[in-house]
Amino acid sequence: MKRISSVLMSVLTLSIVIPISASAATLQLTPKLGGCYLFTEKEFAAPSPLTNPIACAKLHNAETFGIGTWSLKNQPWKYTDDMVRDAAEKICMNYWDYPDGSDLNYWAFFTPSPSQWAKGARWVRCDAMAQISDMGTFKQQFASWKGNAGLTSGYLA
Repeated sequence: MKRISSVLMSVLTLSIVIPISASAATLQLTPKLGGCYLFTEKEFAAPSPLTNPIACAKLHNAETFGIGTWSLKNQPWKYTDDMVRDAAEKICMNYWDYPDGSDLNYWAFFTPSPSQWAKGARWVRCDAMAQISDMGTFKQQFASWKGNAGLTSGYLA
Protein backbone atom coordinates (compact mmCIF):
# COMPACT_ATOMS: atom_id res chain seq x y z
CA MET A 1 0.00 0.00 0.00
CA LYS A 2 3.00 2.30 0.32
CA ARG A 3 3.23 2.52 -3.48
CA ILE A 4 -0.39 3.57 -3.80
CA SER A 5 0.18 6.58 -1.57
CA SER A 6 3.32 7.53 -3.47
CA VAL A 7 1.48 7.52 -6.80
CA LEU A 8 -1.10 9.87 -5.40
CA MET A 9 1.61 12.17 -4.12
CA SER A 10 3.33 12.05 -7.51
CA VAL A 11 0.16 12.80 -9.43
CA LEU A 12 -0.77 15.69 -7.20
CA THR A 13 2.73 17.06 -6.84
CA LEU A 14 3.26 17.14 -10.59
CA SER A 15 -0.03 18.81 -11.41
CA ILE A 16 -2.38 21.40 -10.12
CA VAL A 17 -5.02 22.22 -12.73
CA ILE A 18 -3.99 21.84 -16.34
CA PRO A 19 -6.17 23.74 -18.79
CA ILE A 20 -7.96 21.37 -21.12
CA SER A 21 -7.92 22.15 -24.83
CA ALA A 22 -10.95 22.52 -27.06
CA SER A 23 -10.79 18.78 -27.75
CA ALA A 24 -12.06 18.20 -24.20
CA ALA A 25 -15.60 18.58 -25.54
CA THR A 26 -15.17 15.17 -27.18
CA LEU A 27 -13.95 13.42 -24.03
CA GLN A 28 -16.07 10.66 -22.57
CA LEU A 29 -18.41 12.29 -20.03
CA THR A 30 -18.77 9.23 -17.81
CA PRO A 31 -15.91 6.75 -17.34
CA LYS A 32 -16.56 3.01 -17.55
CA LEU A 33 -15.16 0.19 -15.42
CA GLY A 34 -12.48 -1.77 -17.25
CA GLY A 35 -11.53 1.16 -19.49
CA CYS A 36 -7.96 0.89 -20.77
CA TYR A 37 -5.48 3.73 -21.29
CA LEU A 38 -1.97 4.14 -22.65
CA PHE A 39 -0.79 7.03 -20.52
CA THR A 40 2.07 9.27 -21.37
CA GLU A 41 3.80 10.99 -18.46
CA LYS A 42 1.77 14.14 -19.23
CA GLU A 43 -1.53 12.23 -19.15
CA PHE A 44 -0.54 10.44 -15.95
CA ALA A 45 0.24 13.75 -14.22
CA ALA A 46 -2.96 15.53 -15.30
CA PRO A 47 -5.76 15.88 -12.73
CA SER A 48 -8.41 15.25 -15.39
CA PRO A 49 -8.49 12.85 -18.35
CA LEU A 50 -6.79 14.05 -21.51
CA THR A 51 -7.82 11.09 -23.68
CA ASN A 52 -10.63 8.59 -24.05
CA PRO A 53 -10.11 4.91 -23.32
CA ILE A 54 -8.69 2.60 -25.97
CA ALA A 55 -9.54 -1.02 -26.77
CA CYS A 56 -8.05 -3.29 -24.12
CA ALA A 57 -6.75 -5.57 -26.91
CA LYS A 58 -4.28 -2.76 -27.71
CA LEU A 59 -1.14 -2.08 -25.70
CA HIS A 60 -2.02 -0.08 -22.57
CA ASN A 61 -0.60 0.69 -19.13
CA ALA A 62 -3.67 1.44 -17.01
CA GLU A 63 -7.16 0.05 -16.42
CA THR A 64 -10.09 1.60 -14.59
CA PHE A 65 -10.85 -0.49 -11.52
CA GLY A 66 -13.24 1.83 -9.72
CA ILE A 67 -15.49 4.83 -10.23
CA GLY A 68 -17.02 6.70 -7.33
CA THR A 69 -18.86 9.93 -6.70
CA TRP A 70 -16.85 13.04 -5.81
CA SER A 71 -17.50 13.45 -2.10
CA LEU A 72 -16.65 17.09 -1.45
CA LYS A 73 -18.99 20.03 -2.03
CA ASN A 74 -16.96 22.05 -4.55
CA GLN A 75 -15.01 21.30 -7.71
CA PRO A 76 -11.77 19.38 -7.12
CA TRP A 77 -9.57 22.26 -8.26
CA LYS A 78 -10.92 24.43 -5.43
CA TYR A 79 -9.22 22.21 -2.80
CA THR A 80 -5.63 21.65 -1.77
CA ASP A 81 -3.74 18.72 -3.26
CA ASP A 82 -3.88 16.93 0.11
CA MET A 83 -7.66 17.28 0.36
CA VAL A 84 -8.17 16.02 -3.20
CA ARG A 85 -5.81 13.08 -2.62
CA ASP A 86 -7.54 12.14 0.64
CA ALA A 87 -11.00 12.28 -0.96
CA ALA A 88 -9.85 10.18 -3.93
CA GLU A 89 -8.05 7.66 -1.70
CA LYS A 90 -11.22 7.04 0.33
CA ILE A 91 -13.14 6.37 -2.88
CA CYS A 92 -10.53 4.30 -4.71
CA MET A 93 -9.62 2.12 -1.73
CA ASN A 94 -13.26 0.96 -1.62
CA TYR A 95 -12.66 -0.69 -5.01
CA TRP A 96 -9.04 -1.86 -4.70
CA ASP A 97 -9.18 -5.64 -4.24
CA TYR A 98 -6.08 -6.95 -6.00
CA PRO A 99 -3.97 -9.39 -3.98
CA ASP A 100 -0.69 -8.12 -2.53
CA GLY A 101 1.35 -10.12 -5.05
CA SER A 102 -0.60 -9.07 -8.15
CA ASP A 103 1.06 -7.23 -11.00
CA LEU A 104 -1.35 -4.31 -10.60
CA ASN A 105 0.34 -2.63 -7.65
CA TYR A 106 -0.02 1.09 -8.31
CA TRP A 107 -2.92 3.41 -8.96
CA ALA A 108 -3.78 6.93 -10.01
CA PHE A 109 -7.01 8.86 -10.01
CA PHE A 110 -8.70 11.46 -12.17
CA THR A 111 -11.58 13.87 -11.61
CA PRO A 112 -13.75 15.63 -14.20
CA SER A 113 -12.29 18.48 -16.23
CA PRO A 114 -13.95 21.88 -15.88
CA SER A 115 -15.85 21.13 -19.12
CA GLN A 116 -17.02 17.73 -17.85
CA TRP A 117 -17.94 19.25 -14.47
CA ALA A 118 -20.04 21.91 -16.21
CA LYS A 119 -21.97 19.06 -17.90
CA GLY A 120 -22.74 17.45 -14.54
CA ALA A 121 -19.88 14.96 -14.14
CA ARG A 122 -19.13 14.29 -10.44
CA TRP A 123 -16.93 11.18 -10.49
CA VAL A 124 -13.52 10.03 -9.38
CA ARG A 125 -11.95 7.51 -11.77
CA CYS A 126 -9.45 5.06 -10.27
CA ASP A 127 -6.92 3.46 -12.65
CA ALA A 128 -4.65 0.52 -11.79
CA MET A 129 -1.11 0.31 -13.13
CA ALA A 130 1.86 -2.03 -12.76
CA GLN A 131 5.00 -0.36 -11.49
CA ILE A 132 8.07 -2.37 -12.46
CA SER A 133 10.82 0.09 -11.49
CA ASP A 134 11.32 3.08 -9.22
CA MET A 135 13.74 4.71 -11.67
CA GLY A 136 14.07 5.51 -15.34
CA THR A 137 11.66 7.05 -17.80
CA PHE A 138 7.92 6.80 -17.36
CA LYS A 139 7.83 3.88 -19.84
CA GLN A 140 10.58 2.10 -17.90
CA GLN A 141 8.76 2.53 -14.59
CA PHE A 142 5.35 1.20 -15.68
CA ALA A 143 4.50 -1.98 -17.57
CA SER A 144 2.30 -2.08 -20.66
CA TRP A 145 0.18 -5.07 -21.67
CA LYS A 146 -2.62 -6.26 -23.92
CA GLY A 147 -5.85 -7.71 -22.56
CA ASN A 148 -7.69 -6.86 -19.38
CA ALA A 149 -5.55 -7.57 -16.30
CA GLY A 150 -8.23 -6.13 -14.04
CA LEU A 151 -10.52 -9.01 -14.92
CA THR A 152 -7.81 -11.59 -14.17
CA SER A 153 -7.25 -10.58 -10.54
CA GLY A 154 -4.54 -8.12 -11.41
CA TYR A 155 -2.09 -10.38 -13.23
CA LEU A 156 -0.65 -9.39 -16.58
CA ALA A 157 -0.93 -11.90 -19.41
